[in-house]
Amino acid sequence: MGIDPGLTVGLSILDLNGRILKVSSYREASRGQIIREITRYGKPTLICVDVYPYPSYVEKIAAAFSSRLYTPRNVMTVSEKNEISRKLAMQHGVLTKNAHQRDSLASAYKGYTKFRTEFENIDRKYFNNYDKSLRDEIKDLLVKGKSLVEATKELEETLKEEAEVKPIIEKSKVSSETKPEVEALEKKSQILQEQLDWEIRKNSELNVELKDLEEKIDYLQERLNEGKSEYIEQLQKEKTYILKENKISFLEEKVKQLESELERSTERIDELKRVTWLRSREGWIPLKVIKKFTTEEIERTAETYTLGPGDIVIILDTTGGGGQTAEKLLSYKIKAIIGDESQFSYYAKMKLSEEQIPIANPNDVEIKRIDEIAVIKEKDLIRILESAIDEIEETVIEEKKSFLDSLIDDYRRERKQEIIEYDEKILRERKKRTRNVDDEES
Repeated sequence: MGIDPGLTVGLSILDLNGRILKVSSYREASRGQIIREITRYGKPTLICVDVYPYPSYVEKIAAAFSSRLYTPRNVMTVSEKNEISRKLAMQHGVLTKNAHQRDSLASAYKGYTKFRTEFENIDRKYFNNYDKSLRDEIKDLLVKGKSLVEATKELEETLKEEAEVKPIIEKSKVSSETKPEVEALEKKSQILQEQLDWEIRKNSELNVELKDLEEKIDYLQERLNEGKSEYIEQLQKEKTYILKENKISFLEEKVKQLESELERSTERIDELKRVTWLRSREGWIPLKVIKKFTTEEIERTAETYTLGPGDIVIILDTTGGGGQTAEKLLSYKIKAIIGDESQFSYYAKMKLSEEQIPIANPNDVEIKRIDEIAVIKEKDLIRILESAIDEIEETVIEEKKSFLDSLIDDYRRERKQEIIEYDEKILRERKKRTRNVDDEES
């Protein structure tokens, strides 16, 4: 017998000679319904399926009949099942109407072919010894694992026991005195037998009803599990959808950021190309860019772009550094500085002024800058440097004038002091001569 379990159950039944007795399918059939359908054809010797491990549905049916389960060693392909179905249709005139009938028939046929040689051997060997029903008993025992010798021996013992238990009924004369008692006992026995038969029938009906209830419970449990699975699957789909939505939103935002960065980078590249082009043109002078007036930034610019004699630097932020920072910058023997002079510290300005380094205001000129690359028009540079140099010269002149004025003032103070001291000396000498004259006269 072959079964294809599922929402639609395929059922195919063959006898032990390979004749097809039934090929059918049942939608949403309970296990009890399938068991009752099988019982109409007898007790199955072998129940076959085309999958392994065996489905629970089929295992319970096999347990109900104490039948052996079988599945082919190699998984049957669809083409192989179709070939078996076509072959049996030609031989027996039986057509399968759907995949469930086809699969169950192919499974049953595979199970039969596994034991066909042994079955044919039993029919040949014991054709004259046993009738078909007894030969089928031997085949049943063989499928269940008995050897041919063991199966035959077990059959002989069964036949012998049945022969021994047959009562030998002898009619004896019953005296007129015991006949009423015998009749009463027989009547009571008959009543008890009828009660026993009724109890057996009732028990059978209850067993069938119990199996139906078990089938309904299993069916409802399966439907409940399917509902849970569908619910869980729906939740997983919704979760997956939400995750994908979030991922899409994140990627869209990322794309916007990248597009914005790309646009800025494109603008910077265009400006960089322009500045680079300007550096290669006459009339534009390159500048070395120092981001902040600190020792660290000065050293970084020197290492990255080199600083040396004659370089003109632009300092974006002139705050922070003092006299030592100015000395560090002056150690590279730069030519001039472009930056906000008002933000330099007092000691930094003193050091730069001592070395007469021109400091020009960047707001007075046009400067093209991309990061640490900058250029300035030569004429603008000359103009602001000349202005810065003029301021330095004025400062130097003013300092020299102040120094000369200071010297003259010092000389005048000293000369005045000398005159006062000389006058005081003359006055003392005159007083002394006057006293001497007075002394002589007296």
